[in-house]
Amino acid sequence: MRKISLKIKNSNLYFYNESFNKNNDFMISTNTNNKNYHVLIFLDSRGFSLKSKKNLIIFFKKKFKKKKYLIISRPLEMTTWASLINFLKLNQKITYKYLITNMGFNDFTPKKKKLALNVLKQANLLLDKKAKIEYLEKYIDKKNIKINLYNVNYAKNLVNNLNHQLPNEKLILINTPPLEKKITFTTRARPNSFFKMNTATIKFNKKIKTLSTINFLNFGNKDTYDGVHYTNFGYTKIFKAINKLIFLKK
Repeated sequence: MRKISLKIKNSNLYFYNESFNKNNDFMISTNTNNKNYHVLIFLDSRGFSLKSKKNLIIFFKKKFKKKKYLIISRPLEMTTWASLINFLKLNQKITYKYLITNMGFNDFTPKKKKLALNVLKQANLLLDKKAKIEYLEKYIDKKNIKINLYNVNYAKNLVNNLNHQLPNEKLILINTPPLEKKITFTTRARPNSFFKMNTATIKFNKKIKTLSTINFLNFGNKDTYDGVHYTNFGYTKIFKAINKLIFLKK
């Protein structure tokens, strides 16, 4: 795991990983050369959607167009709580009034061993040196190929580590929406452990100390097309919840 950098607005941003995410949902946007931001926004792949005209990137750009912002969307293929902690530690010259994030989903959901190893390496740096990979289940994909799925088993003190390292009084956490029990996906079937770990993400995130945690009622097929990324309806629910946070307008 090495330090990688990206130049933006005559400044460098630093991350710990093997490489940057090469997909279209990797975006970094800012409207200032100054490293003193009104809001720092750090998102995983759910900040952007290939099947929806709406997304969090556009929403935040409009919402904070008169404020100084830095928006980072899925810089690493596996963007996790460790990704955020490592970024904050590497970029301590950056200051901000608010930090908005939706981390947690990639920490717990089932994944191939290669991706689980990436999550583990990131966590082992500054967040959880006792984390280990555990086997979850065998999954048969669309090509009828059997795939072993894994997860990262964190130490019991992970919440305390996060609460100690996160800027709790500045943190706004967009929690993972719970999924309806009868939800079905036409684009991509999900393994049984996916739903269990989605619930685990929600419960874990509620333990994190924040300025505000945004929680949701159940999301169905109108709100998400694959259980991860959102439709226009889903994003609208998220936008409404964020807009209720009056202090963000200051």
